[in-house]
Amino acid sequence: MDKMEHIKMVGNDHPKQALAMLDSLEQEARRGSVYAQKKYDLLHIRLSDKANILPKSDAKIKELVEYFGKKGSDQEKQEVYYYAGSVYRDLQDCPRALEYFYKSTDFAIGHPDCDSIMLRNTYSNLNFLQYRVQNYKEALAMSKEELRISKELGTEDVVDHMHVGAAYKATGNAKEAVKEYDKAFHIADTTKDQSAYQESYIRLLMDYSGLGEIKKAQRCRPLIKEELNPYFSVLKDQALAHYYMACGKVTPPSSIASASSTTARTRTTCTMPPSSCFDCTRSREMSSTPTATPCYTCS
Repeated sequence: MDKMEHIKMVGNDHPKQALAMLDSLEQEARRGSVYAQKKYDLLHIRLSDKANILPKSDAKIKELVEYFGKKGSDQEKQEVYYYAGSVYRDLQDCPRALEYFYKSTDFAIGHPDCDSIMLRNTYSNLNFLQYRVQNYKEALAMSKEELRISKELGTEDVVDHMHVGAAYKATGNAKEAVKEYDKAFHIADTTKDQSAYQESYIRLLMDYSGLGEIKKAQRCRPLIKEELNPYFSVLKDQALAHYYMACGKVTPPSSIASASSTTARTRTTCTMPPSSCFDCTRSREMSSTPTATPCYTCS
């Protein structure tokens, strides 16, 4: 069990490496107690989730929910319900994903030994899922809880305020949305490594433009690099299209219009706003600190 705890710690920042380490323990785990086998399986699901390896079915997590739901500690219940939520989220089963994420909070709120980072990530997922079902009031409440815990943990970052801002925007409260986007911009703008926030600047350019905040959108433009990877380049083109239309240039430059329309045909379109897409949630889960990773759901 000590070996698995070590692998679990490695997996917080290096999930693929941890998965390889865990695979080397499989035979030993299978010869152990039922509890050891279930802990192995739960850790495998945890690391796969952090490595962005999507599940093919819910068969294994069903077994683990049944086992730990009856015999697990509160911490183990928080974890197994969280990863049940993650599995059903990835399987596009929104009702069951919501059910299990809320169950996870039941074994975290008010429990001093709970995993606070996991609770923060739970609220991040609940924000995403509630937005997806257009329950914007609840999405806002969940994003605020995510931000509150981030502040308590000392991990407050751009993604927290982007989520709250997007939820405010969806509820029609543009004034509060802009305040949150301003906070996100300030965090990104005062960091030593602004290159780490390229996606944030692009999304802020898009969101400020959508809210008619042209001057604030203009602050973002020079901070976006010209040479970007293909994903960021496409996202930048879309943001610029929003910007030009907000400026009164109804027809953006032909290259931008072409790139945006092509993207809509070749990528899966999500129902989330640019600042609150699935990638913001996934990147939060894949590491102890939020990072930008290519989004495959937002176009």
